[in-house]
Amino acid sequence: MNDDQIQLFKANGNFIWHEHPNTDKLFIVLEGEMFIDFRDGQVKISKGEMFIVPRGVEHKPFTEKESHIMLVEPKREMD
Repeated sequence: MNDDQIQLFKANGNFIWHEHPNTDKLFIVLEGEMFIDFRDGQVKISKGEMFIVPRGVEHKPFTEKESHIMLVEPKREMD
């Protein structure tokens, strides 16, 4: 959509600590729940909720069981 891409994926388990120096990331939970660890805390995102990880912030997303996630990001930021 315009200069953004929308990804739908099933997540289950941990991802690595990382950051995106040039762009924010928008996560929307479609089914289940997702957690994002930050160096100073944690955010829980439940079904129907969204959260934006600001650019340059180190984070580690994870789920405790299979969850369906929508990710919106600029096209140039394929991870």
